[in-house]
Amino acid sequence: MTAPNLLVVTVNWNAGAHLADCLNSFVAAAKPGPVHMVVVDNASADGSERIAEAMAAQGQPVTLVRAGENLGFAKGCNLGVAQARIAGFDPDFVLFLNPDTRLEADTLTRLFAADCLRDPGIGIVGIQLVDDAGIATSCSHFPTALNFWCKYTGLDRLLPHRAWAQHHMRGFDHCTSRDVDQVMGAFLMVRAALFDRLGGFDPQFFVYFEEVDLCLRARRAGYRVWFESGSRAWHKGGGTTEGAKGFRLYLSLSSRLRYFRKNRAGLSHIAVQVLSFAVEPLARAARLLLRGQPGELKGLAEGYGLMIRYGIR
Repeated sequence: MTAPNLLVVTVNWNAGAHLADCLNSFVAAAKPGPVHMVVVDNASADGSERIAEAMAAQGQPVTLVRAGENLGFAKGCNLGVAQARIAGFDPDFVLFLNPDTRLEADTLTRLFAADCLRDPGIGIVGIQLVDDAGIATSCSHFPTALNFWCKYTGLDRLLPHRAWAQHHMRGFDHCTSRDVDQVMGAFLMVRAALFDRLGGFDPQFFVYFEEVDLCLRARRAGYRVWFESGSRAWHKGGGTTEGAKGFRLYLSLSSRLRYFRKNRAGLSHIAVQVLSFAVEPLARAARLLLRGQPGELKGLAEGYGLMIRYGIR
């Protein structure tokens, strides 16, 4: 295929040294064609946005966009694409890349050499992600209420190869390329024309489940979602909310409920509400106590306290 125009969008919120590693790996990676990165900073307080600013000043293909407030992931991504177009960069593909990832030297060239990008029916592509423990789970089935009930009763661990019991595809070794329902937002590449057609990420999602919603809408529009095992990148995982466990739990709960309210209204939505408020808090507390982590109960209480106070974010 002819060399594509690739836009890379990274949303930063207090990512610290991880952002520096991510940007350095991007600059060092071999490029398949014209490539530009936009870093959208969501009002970081750790000064990490200055890393992108310094790279831009050095002439690297990096642009810093200061959001002025914490827009969340979905709005931040949409802003990055819009600002790139205002600046005159017209991409063929848009890669959404978490700041806690590191590209390998051949990540992009291997991806753009893959057959999947020659198939116009494939709209979204993810790649193999690795962490310090090895290959990470980065593909998922579209979530159902049954998935989450299985998770908090332990059935998903007992039946890892049963799709009805799983949300994340733990039974898949991630060593072969294949169609999937959804790929992780840490490295999610989409055809720019499809992203435009779908209206970008749904800005109602602050963080979490926005990539699930995007992949679902792409599938409903007749496009395939593809996992490409021939290219890989390193991903720390946990995101930049890792240190704020109560806040992170709140964001996860509210986004999950928003997803089900939007895409699986009716009994599934009701079942997830019952699980989230009547079963899950007790299951989480019991798990923490059994693991000898009573100190973590504070974060659990904070997360549900925020949920009761603010509702769906």
